[in-house]
Amino acid sequence: MSAAQLGWDTDMKIYLPKSSHPDPVPSYQVNQEDIKDKKGDTLHWVIDVVVNGQVERYVTVRVISTMRSVEICSRATIVYEVIKYHERSAPTETFALKRYWLPLVAGDQAELYPWEGDIYESLDNGRPTEEKHVFASHNIKIGGELDTTFTLIRQGLDGTRLMKEDVAMKPSREQGDPNAETSQHVLSVADDGNKSSPPELVNRCHVNILMRSGYSLTEACSIPEYLKVFKDIAGDHRDAYKLLFLHRDVSAGNLLIFEHKSGETFGRLIDYDHAKKATKKATKHRLIDRAPSKQRLVRMLLEDKKKDVDDDVISNALTWIKDTAAASLYIVATVNGLVKPATSPLSKAALGWDHGDDETKEWPDFDDRLARPNERTGTLPYMSGEVIAHECLFILPGESEARKFVHEAIHDMESLFWVLIHTCITRKGPGIDQKRAEDLKSTDSLRETVVKYFDAPREGTLEDSKRDLLLRPSTFTTSILNHFHPRYDCLKDLAQKWLDILILGYKYRGDEFYNIHSHIVRILEEARVTAEQEEMNSDELLRIKKELRDKREGRKENLLNTFKEPAAINQDAVAHKQT
Repeated sequence: MSAAQLGWDTDMKIYLPKSSHPDPVPSYQVNQEDIKDKKGDTLHWVIDVVVNGQVERYVTVRVISTMRSVEICSRATIVYEVIKYHERSAPTETFALKRYWLPLVAGDQAELYPWEGDIYESLDNGRPTEEKHVFASHNIKIGGELDTTFTLIRQGLDGTRLMKEDVAMKPSREQGDPNAETSQHVLSVADDGNKSSPPELVNRCHVNILMRSGYSLTEACSIPEYLKVFKDIAGDHRDAYKLLFLHRDVSAGNLLIFEHKSGETFGRLIDYDHAKKATKKATKHRLIDRAPSKQRLVRMLLEDKKKDVDDDVISNALTWIKDTAAASLYIVATVNGLVKPATSPLSKAALGWDHGDDETKEWPDFDDRLARPNERTGTLPYMSGEVIAHECLFILPGESEARKFVHEAIHDMESLFWVLIHTCITRKGPGIDQKRAEDLKSTDSLRETVVKYFDAPREGTLEDSKRDLLLRPSTFTTSILNHFHPRYDCLKDLAQKWLDILILGYKYRGDEFYNIHSHIVRILEEARVTAEQEEMNSDELLRIKKELRDKREGRKENLLNTFKEPAAINQDAVAHKQT
């Protein structure tokens, strides 16, 4: 049998630059004495990647993430920081190389769960190179044959998958960067369906995805920059949604900051490997019911509640909600949520319903794609309460029972909300080394809040906590907002508005549900403008920028030294000291 058939990954070779064998060699040909003390960032691999039809060689610098990499019945995802092999002595830029085992599905499943590489190709169509998500994505081939678990490695061997308890994974994103946010574990049984019996083994294909390296959210140097990154990420999610893709794993580990050549930063949503795709679109016109008689009835109900609104507000409410009493309740709830109601009558713009060109006119229709038993996809600490509960928490006005649960865009925007909340209660401000480690040790109520909403060992605790917040939002101030670090007090209004929008969306399935991206982008931009006016003094901002710059320069220096001989490193250090 060949090395590939025995399970070796023959398209990657060990590279020992400072040894007696500096050329890349297959791992099964290496003297174990040469690598027995090497692991993680000290063990380097040369990997073939197909870029624009040509094979290019990249060498790993460090491991970024090893999410479930040891589970042969999972995706076994590994993400490396890499540089071009021929530039290893003087690299010009770094990349992230993601390698995992993609489940091979056919028929409707293939259309519902597209490959991440195809999603990026759709997202990057027409974008300039600098703004593309990825540079290359492809199936890995060994000797011209696809590297798959059934046809190449297992060769048709029979077997069944063992049952395994779904337990929380240890944080792995901190490898090589103790200041990075932990992504913790991804809870996803989308491949398995019902966990009551051992599922069949899944044929998987080995894949590469090469992308630009980014920075974690902790490397935002100011609150305005942090909010701009969040706004960009919400926009990124909206762009994918317009192409019928739903991400389903919005988490701190999947939100990165990138930098243009001009130095301007922007946010980006990555890792679409758990995304689903709709097979059809729904349109606003299917729901429209604006009969004059209904509008008059809604007007009478509003007058009884002493709510004065424009006709276009009533018309918009009836676009989404057919029942007149429910439509009036929806308008009243939206008006009551306004902090400073504008002069009567209230317009669509006053209620946040005037979206201009951003208005959603059609959207992915997932109504025929009900979740399978136990199917919940996302990173548990940031998952929506409805996703964890696997059910809709509200019975819509005019309906007798809750609808069947479907993972929608609003659930991902709730996940983004939880990323914001986690930052505000666990960090002292933007920049590196800002974790509230001492506060978390000394303040019981703060520690209990973090456990209650993010770090609970049982998912049932997280489910109860997040369900309770949506059903009893009056507890938001005491349970969460009061634990914001003072540096983030300026984001309390944003957090409250965000929660109000989510509840309106879940409870009424109106404008906030179907235009969720527009609402979140709007309040993020409003908060960014306000934060810029109240931003820290220039000395503090310059200090944070210098810290981040020093960190990045230190990272670059370590990278440059990775493949240099010790003598060359010492010469560089002397030259640097002299300058």
